[in-house]
Amino acid sequence: MQNTNTRFISFCSWYTSLPWLASLSLLVFSAIFLAVIIDQFTYWLTIKYFSHLSWRSELNTILTALLVAVPLVSFVIRLINYLHTLRREQINLNEELEEANRVKTDFLSNMSHELRTPLNAILGFAQLIQLDDEQLNKDNKKNLEHIVNSSNHLMKLISDILDLAKIDVGKLTFDLKNISSASLLDNSIVMLKGFAKSKHISLITHDIENHSILADEVRSKQVLVNVINNAIKYNKPGGKVDIWCQRKEDTIEYTIQDTGIGINASQLSGLFEPFNRLGADKHAIEGSGIGLALSKELIEAMHGNISCTSDKETGTIFKICFPLSKTTIHSNHEIEEVIDSDMENIAGNVLYIEDNISNQDLMHAYISKMPKLNLTIARDLRIGLEEAAKTTPDLIITDINLPDSHKDQTIQTLRDNSYTKNLPTIVLTADALYIKSITEKYENVVTLLKPVQLKLLSKAIKKLL
Repeated sequence: MQNTNTRFISFCSWYTSLPWLASLSLLVFSAIFLAVIIDQFTYWLTIKYFSHLSWRSELNTILTALLVAVPLVSFVIRLINYLHTLRREQINLNEELEEANRVKTDFLSNMSHELRTPLNAILGFAQLIQLDDEQLNKDNKKNLEHIVNSSNHLMKLISDILDLAKIDVGKLTFDLKNISSASLLDNSIVMLKGFAKSKHISLITHDIENHSILADEVRSKQVLVNVINNAIKYNKPGGKVDIWCQRKEDTIEYTIQDTGIGINASQLSGLFEPFNRLGADKHAIEGSGIGLALSKELIEAMHGNISCTSDKETGTIFKICFPLSKTTIHSNHEIEEVIDSDMENIAGNVLYIEDNISNQDLMHAYISKMPKLNLTIARDLRIGLEEAAKTTPDLIITDINLPDSHKDQTIQTLRDNSYTKNLPTIVLTADALYIKSITEKYENVVTLLKPVQLKLLSKAIKKLL
């Protein structure tokens, strides 16, 4: 009996939660009830007032139509109101989701700035000390190298986490274009040759076919570098990494095979999970467990795929596939430009706008290495514009988040000022989400992400002066 009551109560709760069903049921029961009443009423009416019962049918039809129309119209109105309510609730839900995404985006932007700004000072000053390493003894050089390596590792970790978060909110953009498959691999390997040499690992390429792939150049290189880097990092001493690049129907397939420690078959299902290092912590190998998860998200966003097979005896094989482009690539590959750090002949006046004291000291120490460059520092945009009127700078270096200006308002203000509107500008920012929008919106602007690599800064100065 109790189970029957429970089921009845559950049915009533479900029934009343659907207004349209309740309205339809009311209409049906009302129609049946009215049909019976009308039938009896017309019978009485025809007997009392009319001599022929044949009129009963016509009168019955007219009255039924009139009386049924009332609940029918009521049902339609209630149904329209119910659909309108659903639509309003859907609009409100969409607005709440958009607001949540906006808050998350703002959080990512602020977090990027807060993490990169102090790291910029740490890495920058460490690089400056390395420029004068003749004054350091062997132990201090080694300690300094640890600082630089750890800072670079932390910078990569921050970038990977932010990239994963940006993919999650749909804020990571991709510039898909035709890229040489061989050139992409060459440029990726160049970045890792030094690391492979330090680990005594041989990088060997086989059957490198050159085709055009459709991908984002930066993100595709990020995927290849991460996978090859893992093949080096988790390899055995004196091991090797074999790499192939071949066409497979409508895709270009990169195969990276190492002679490393391998992965248990039971662990492969968790290979692309964020922060899952599959027990690699036991081997004291540096890592965060983000790289492969990010690589999978990136490659799939570019309409490719990544897969892995592994054996504890022979090592691990990764296959990375990119969609084939219809454009033909010729044999002459693009060669990555080598950054020349010789800046002694560069001359001009440089205006640096930055409110962070550590960053000011870093820039002063860096520019002092170039005797023909004169540096003026301003702590906010207003003072920067005043200094521009006095010193007539040839180049402006600025942060976009200043005490009296925010994000791209800074660049727009510089463009609106008569003293700075035509000046080349280098934007040093810790805000990773706004780099592309700045470079697309403004001309004669180079944007560098903090922590700034001094060689990239040198390259930008040489380009603009």
